[in-house]
Amino acid sequence: MNKSVSRQERREPSEAILRNENTELLPVTRQKVVNLCETLKREKLTPWLWFNSRGVKLTNFYGKPIDMPASVYGQSSADVAFFSFIVPFLQDAIVKTLDETLQTCRARGLGPEEAYIRETAALLDGYLIDPIYRCMATIDWRIRGKGNPKSVGRRDVTDEIAEMVKFLDKCKDEMIQGIKAAETQQNTAVAKEGKGDVNVNIFGDVQAGNLQIAQDASIHDQSVIKEKKRDLVRKALKIVGAIIVGIIGSLLADILCGFGWFERIKRLFTR
Repeated sequence: MNKSVSRQERREPSEAILRNENTELLPVTRQKVVNLCETLKREKLTPWLWFNSRGVKLTNFYGKPIDMPASVYGQSSADVAFFSFIVPFLQDAIVKTLDETLQTCRARGLGPEEAYIRETAALLDGYLIDPIYRCMATIDWRIRGKGNPKSVGRRDVTDEIAEMVKFLDKCKDEMIQGIKAAETQQNTAVAKEGKGDVNVNIFGDVQAGNLQIAQDASIHDQSVIKEKKRDLVRKALKIVGAIIVGIIGSLLADILCGFGWFERIKRLFTR
């Protein structure tokens, strides 16, 4: 099976999605992807068109400067640098665009989210990956032809496109798996929450009853303690009263004896 056939077979499902299963986000997402593609072409690919006269001065995705003089124009090293240069930019654009679609769905309450993710992936395939690599093939044709593109054949970029689409499909599938896992988790949480309510109702009364019993017991214990304290106080008062009475009696006896009253009273009763 040749590459053009496999490419056509791979793209047919994406085109079917765009024809038959459009979502309300399609026009907005498509325009976003088209604009993204044009920006990448203008900022990342156009500078390579003047490679033969000016060289190339750019910054790669990781912030490292690329400074290739015109003298290396047409060499294989320049060809490799050109095609590897765009890869991280495309991958970053794919991840961010898919994520933006997912966030838009959640912000607007759109669902099922999987349909929107698949639609965005199809748009990225047809309106970003394919045109970027077709444009690169044209620039590469000029670079290798050293100003005379007709002297060399046009590069087949099917493998590069397929590799990037493979990355796109991986991102899409992982995102969809994440969505499904989140939905399953949410459903499980809801089910557990429902059961939790029943358990609270069942055991809540028991806990309330136990608490009331504990409170009643506490009140009873406190009453017993208070009564015991009262008994101790009463006993202590009796003891103190007896002591005081004894002391007062002793004092009175001493007083009476001191004035001779005790002897007089004794003689009156002994006559």
